[in-house]
Amino acid sequence: MKILIISSNYLCEFSGGGLGLRKIIEGLNNIDFIDEIGLINREEINTSKCPIFFHKLKKIYFFKNNKFINLKSKIYGEATFLNLYWEKIKKIIDEYDILFFQGTRFGSIVKNVKSIFRNKKIIVQVENFEYKYSKIYYNNKFFLKIIQPIEMLNVKKNEYLSLYYSDIILFLTKLDRDEIIQFYSLDKELLFKEKSFIVPHAQKQKVSLKKIEVNLHKKIKNIIYNKELRILFTGSFDYKPNIEAANFLLKVFNKIPNINKKYKFILIFAGRNANKLNIKKSKNIEIYNNLNDEEMSKIFLSSDIYISPVFKGSGMKTKIAEAMSYGLPILSSYHSIIGYDYIIENLKNINFIKLFNDNDIEDFLDNFSFLLNLIENNYAELSYEAYNTFSEKYSIEYFSENLKRILDTLIYNKEMNE
Repeated sequence: MKILIISSNYLCEFSGGGLGLRKIIEGLNNIDFIDEIGLINREEINTSKCPIFFHKLKKIYFFKNNKFINLKSKIYGEATFLNLYWEKIKKIIDEYDILFFQGTRFGSIVKNVKSIFRNKKIIVQVENFEYKYSKIYYNNKFFLKIIQPIEMLNVKKNEYLSLYYSDIILFLTKLDRDEIIQFYSLDKELLFKEKSFIVPHAQKQKVSLKKIEVNLHKKIKNIIYNKELRILFTGSFDYKPNIEAANFLLKVFNKIPNINKKYKFILIFAGRNANKLNIKKSKNIEIYNNLNDEEMSKIFLSSDIYISPVFKGSGMKTKIAEAMSYGLPILSSYHSIIGYDYIIENLKNINFIKLFNDNDIEDFLDNFSFLLNLIENNYAELSYEAYNTFSEKYSIEYFSENLKRILDTLIYNKEMNE
């Protein structure tokens, strides 16, 4: 069986979109009855800078994008530049059995496929409630505000077509599913029973348990003897909810020393455009901009606590899972944990993560104090609990099992209808 993935996210980027794309490829790569994977992507991959290898990924098709092409796509009523390349993409599609779209901006292509290739099955991965996400993103920059009305019409049209003409829809969260169904007045009964599946975010374990254990001993010594705690927040800082989260975190950081004066607290911001935050470096604040995978891994390994104070946006916050994979205790807003249903449902029995009410400074400080007390008494236990929860519920292996089950259903239904 041959599967073609269509994505406008760059395979090598370290944003949530890039992580999501690699998750899809690796998840499919682990399924035994898939023989070959193809990928339609937006720019040529420099293998020296991007040493990513999946043995079933046989072909990558590149399509050029620039400001002119991007503007042209908007004028033509498209939500992504790739929709302009339909005539070329049509020839590629013929080689594959199943098409896997990352995101809901490909409505024109999805509709055309259903009209021309009736035997092709289509899976759409909903990364975000795209209409809602775009509304927030385009409000963030002056130039983008000018074209926002056109963009919103294009996104709305293509998102609806993607959902309507697909055979399978994968949602990251129940909240996204429910909001999207209501917004587009979709057939709830059909979607719930036949087409939609909740498959939460997953990602590859980047470091071994052995490496985490070795690092854990160093951390505990540093906490006990040096009385130092390194607090990490990561994200793409050209996205307004992450900028607002960084500002909130900076505001509460000044109050943290009052909780426990024997510790030295260091706050770390790391991610795309982190240098554009209106924050000055100091002996207690570190900023790391546009890191590669190896550099980001070192930051996670050197940190003691992960904090996610994000209060807006759809989809799942991928960095929560990444923090768990490094065995970090987590302090999270309730919004940031949306989609992590296993954690939410078992919160009373889980210690490594504590939640605070959105935009509530006092609740943040209370829960930080509670988590700090747990860290002082048994950091190792919290770290193992975070790592094991990730391995069991948010790893690529778990994602592959879910994906295999869904594909089995899709293939069975296809064979019954032929």
